[in-house]
Amino acid sequence: AIPQDTSGTYVLAAEAAADRKGNIWVTNYKNSNPGPVLVVKNTAGDWYGFTGGAIDKHSYTSLVIDNSNTKWLGSPDGDGIAYFYEKTTLTDQSDDIWGRLTSSNSSLTSNIINALAIDKNGALWIATSEGICVIFAPSGAQRGVNPSVQKLSSLSNEVINDIVVDALNQKWVATNTGVYILNEDGTTALGTINIKNSPLVSNQVRSIAIDEGTGIAYFGSADGLSEVRTLSVRPREEYAVECFPQPFNPTTDGEMVIEGLA
Repeated sequence: AIPQDTSGTYVLAAEAAADRKGNIWVTNYKNSNPGPVLVVKNTAGDWYGFTGGAIDKHSYTSLVIDNSNTKWLGSPDGDGIAYFYEKTTLTDQSDDIWGRLTSSNSSLTSNIINALAIDKNGALWIATSEGICVIFAPSGAQRGVNPSVQKLSSLSNEVINDIVVDALNQKWVATNTGVYILNEDGTTALGTINIKNSPLVSNQVRSIAIDEGTGIAYFGSADGLSEVRTLSVRPREEYAVECFPQPFNPTTDGEMVIEGLA
């Protein structure tokens, strides 16, 4: 682990995310100097820093940008979730909107936030040390109103290390007891992957990444990397159906495979 900076010679960047305009936002984590908590580089190469309101600590690592251009930051150090909306004006900070959600002013199950994800419907999924929470309508944050947080009953006793959305809007959840695949709204477990039912190298999965083009999911752990092939593949932009084997003989061929359907 990189120690906290006490010399002032470097800063520790956590996560980065791009908004619709191509601006790159980065969280500034564990910086001992009074620098900005959130920084952005615009398409012209200019940098801007933001600190204020609910974001006054360098304790945020997770960063996602929702469909309304609001930035959401998660703190693994127990400071909950902060949100920020600059109203698309990087140079005018007088109209910026800040807010903070914790277990004391919302239904967050824990103030320890390990990961954030925006799904295909624009909902914000929150991985905490005590299960999963969801904000189905995060756009209210643009008006400075704390949105409603809902906690899921599924995996409520699990430490959620990471959560990722696949091409079919299913949720892949990394825990200390393996990986769980949840349906679109998170109410049903579609499957589990652990060392008992697969060659997974460790049940303590810390991170997940999914290639939507191939459907391959990657699980990261302290003991190595595991790879899983799934059927969650992003539909092609153009309608192109392929069938094989060609020619197909129903009397000798066991099955026909049809690819390219949405």
